[in-house]
Amino acid sequence: MSEEFMDVPTDFDPLSLADWLEASMVVFGMYTVSRSAIARQWSSGQGPDSAELDELFGEVQRRTAMFPDLYPFRVVSESVVIPEYIPSPIYFMLILLTFRGRLIKNPSSLASITPAFEALVRDAVLAYIGAGARGVRFGYPSSEGRPKDLPDAVRWVAELMGLRAPHVDELVDKTDNDAGVDVIAWKPLVGGGASFSVWLVQATVQSDFQRKGRDVVLREWGKLIEFGSLPNAALCVPEVVPSDTRARLTISYDVHLFLDRLGMLGALSGTPLSDLKEFEGVAKWVRESTDVVRRHIEIGGKTVKRAPKRKPRPMGGASVSASSIAGT
Repeated sequence: MSEEFMDVPTDFDPLSLADWLEASMVVFGMYTVSRSAIARQWSSGQGPDSAELDELFGEVQRRTAMFPDLYPFRVVSESVVIPEYIPSPIYFMLILLTFRGRLIKNPSSLASITPAFEALVRDAVLAYIGAGARGVRFGYPSSEGRPKDLPDAVRWVAELMGLRAPHVDELVDKTDNDAGVDVIAWKPLVGGGASFSVWLVQATVQSDFQRKGRDVVLREWGKLIEFGSLPNAALCVPEVVPSDTRARLTISYDVHLFLDRLGMLGALSGTPLSDLKEFEGVAKWVRESTDVVRRHIEIGGKTVKRAPKRKPRPMGGASVSASSIAGT
């Protein structure tokens, strides 16, 4: 089987190059890619220069240093590799979720991984808030006891927070499922009381995510639950969004907290995931979804670049244990 690459990027900044290389390695099952193989993907004089390739390798090393327990790529000599012992398939899941256009052809595939993505978002937001924070997946169905009907679900989460929701029945849209909120997190006061921070989180895999923070309407939620002051809004996505882009600025107008792929992993690094059962199916989903994306590319006649043949091994293989999913 030949090694293949996604279409080469036109921007040679380290973030774009790293995202392209990571996606290529995951989708096409490559576990070792040399610096020379990367350089050969462009016609002579058209690709990144030596300094830009240095920055690419530096970006991979930076990500490794930032979250070694969840980031599965390593720089070894003049190559980027995925080691035999995969720290976690969580990162592979986030990469594949950015191919939602391919996965949407199999809606059950996205539906089956949504609980794991939302659980990852919940844990990342809790880690960001800090010690003593609590949170639940509010999307339905939930493994955390959330009632199906939205009015009952609002009362349920209000009770968990020790707050009142006296006007839910007359105010809530009973045809809605989650009122734009996938995760709710809060940090209760040790001595009790209602004046504590609450975060309402939208976790989306939609490609047009820049305005998704607007799905969380804080004033409407302020009518449903007696928070006192309004809660905070947050948005989490599986993409890597550079800090200096207009997308970041647009998002900042609508939410108090934005966590992209690196932001979530940065918050989670060194923190055990809260419930391994929610992540048990990630490795299997990664294998199946990798095949879906690869077939979609092949059927669509996508042009790919080919590098020298190497013996492949299964991506996200069955040998990945629950402990490795947690990065422990």
